[in-house]
Amino acid sequence: MLRRAPHRFALVASLLAACTGAEIPGFSRETAPDGRTIVSYAAGLPTHEDTLVALFEIGKYVEDTSTIFADLRDIAIDGDGRIFALDFQASHIRVFAADGTPDTIIGRRGEGPGEFGQANGLRFGPDGTLWVNDPSKRALLALDRDGRERARPRSIVPGYGYRWAVVTDTAGVMWEPWSRALSGGEPDMEATGLVEGRSLRMFHQYDPTNDTRDSVNLDEGSFRSYRASYGGGQVGMGLPFAPRALMALDAHRRVWATTGESYRLVRMNLSADTTLDLSVAESGAPVSEGDIATWKEGLTDFTERVPTLVNDLMAYMPTHKPPLTQIFADDQDRLWVGRTMPDGDASRWDVFNSEGEFLGVIRAPVVASTFLNPVVVRDRIYLVANGEAGERYIVVAELPRLGQALR
Repeated sequence: MLRRAPHRFALVASLLAACTGAEIPGFSRETAPDGRTIVSYAAGLPTHEDTLVALFEIGKYVEDTSTIFADLRDIAIDGDGRIFALDFQASHIRVFAADGTPDTIIGRRGEGPGEFGQANGLRFGPDGTLWVNDPSKRALLALDRDGRERARPRSIVPGYGYRWAVVTDTAGVMWEPWSRALSGGEPDMEATGLVEGRSLRMFHQYDPTNDTRDSVNLDEGSFRSYRASYGGGQVGMGLPFAPRALMALDAHRRVWATTGESYRLVRMNLSADTTLDLSVAESGAPVSEGDIATWKEGLTDFTERVPTLVNDLMAYMPTHKPPLTQIFADDQDRLWVGRTMPDGDASRWDVFNSEGEFLGVIRAPVVASTFLNPVVVRDRIYLVANGEAGERYIVVAELPRLGQALR
């Protein structure tokens, strides 16, 4: 049963209405000697709050488990506003009308045409083709709107991923981010301690119009992680509250990237030339005792095997959390920057246009899942949230009039 969202699931949109960057205190814009544009903002970006009511939810646990997703892994929206939701465990796609009404189910587990193994992502091409990534088949499935398979080219990247991070540009070319370890990635099952190395970030591309493929190298970056060996195995994990390097591509092939250490993003072209440098003078919140206690609770299963794990990792505990959690571009090439929020606080995104002009803040009614970016199509936002029963569900809400509040 589809439940309408009560008022407590209102989408709080904090928006700077009809305000240009030049009108924001602490804003500056200049051209560097190398030609890049430098855009900077002081802390405390001004906002004006409006409240929007979510239109509906899909897959949230209410009385029974029959309507929830076993493992919601991706969502995509077609030209009619229909919602396609990929359930990884069930190996099918549940389709809903634009108003949230259940429509149909396409796909099933199997080896035949239109059947999935371990599909982990969906994207629509400009021509309406629904592309399904299935790493277990090492293939992309090209489906029509009714789920009939048109083609099955091989996957874009040679490997598995929990989610599919592909972006489709205006020409229908698909771009999938990838990285290759240059150093520090050598396996050593006897090792315990910090692992440091460097990797090369890149995009693999696939053009379905002519069935061609290519790769574009961007830049090098560093990584740090921790591993601990014990009798019979090894534990590997990231350092506590460590910043994550983030990268996003918009439909016009502009790349946004950040190391995650500060509120600073660069816009690059696919030749790795920096064309814009965007920064906001804000840092992440301090790491609290409560944060540390919650972090320790999450390590319980591992500390039974590696008793020294907590003490070892505490040596790398930072004083502040990273300021950013997420970046993505929407269907109008606006940049959405996810902010680190206190535990339990609703998710927040700062929104900029492709030239770094601040447009406003979107504040969600729920803690949105960080593993899957929200989908913004036309005047709607589609969020994936975590329910009290451990399920992932979809929250759909309208954005303000995009020609005014977000312009």
